[in-house]
Amino acid sequence: MGEGVVRIKKFVQEALSEIQESVPKDFLIGNINFEVAVTASTKKRGGVNLQVLSAGASATDQTTHKIAFSVSSKKASAHAMKQFEKFLTTLQNLDKVKKKRRTKRKKRTK
Repeated sequence: MGEGVVRIKKFVQEALSEIQESVPKDFLIGNINFEVAVTASTKKRGGVNLQVLSAGASATDQTTHKIAFSVSSKKASAHAMKQFEKFLTTLQNLDKVKKKRRTKRKKRTK
């Protein structure tokens, strides 16, 4: 690997590790969006080797590509799902209350 270039796997792992370490324990990490410039080279046995370019690095003899992707925490996803389920339950309860009120109004008007 050339100077100023790091494997994408190592880059993502280290970035996620640093982000997790910097967030207070009572906070959840949501989506983490990455947009990186990468070089692609073919391995001898097939497949592609992606490497992230560091700031100031040049890849004059290689083609560079920009890729974007998101990573989300399993805890944050589970928390979001629980919040959504609570929201749906609240909506269902409100609907029941509205139906009861309508029924009472209909009985009064008869």
